[in-house]
Amino acid sequence: KENVRIVSLCAVAPLLTFFMVFDAARCDVNSVVSTFYASFTVGYAGAFVLEILLTTALRLVTFAIWEPDIFDLTPEVPTVILPWVLRESRYRPKRITLFAADFVTSCVAAPAVEEWVKLKILQLG
Repeated sequence: KENVRIVSLCAVAPLLTFFMVFDAARCDVNSVVSTFYASFTVGYAGAFVLEILLTTALRLVTFAIWEPDIFDLTPEVPTVILPWVLRESRYRPKRITLFAADFVTSCVAAPAVEEWVKLKILQLG
């Protein structure tokens, strides 16, 4: 019962925002439902896949710039999964390298991907 109340409280802000920007004179219910459906199916899946691919690429570029020694692990570990298995490979990158990789992916790439996916969803709907 308490979980239902908490989840319903999480829906208040998005619903309030929706009703503040929804204009029935310019938009019909079918387009709203279509956009909602597209954002929850194609949008989330697309954003997830794009963010994983872009994060992998950006981490590899960051490691290539600041820690090229990391690529000595590539005979045993494929390059594509290298950024995700450093701890298991007993490799400890420098803190600045991890900070740079996390900053570029979290503060630059992820918001750009999310906004691009939002734009494409609105163009589809």
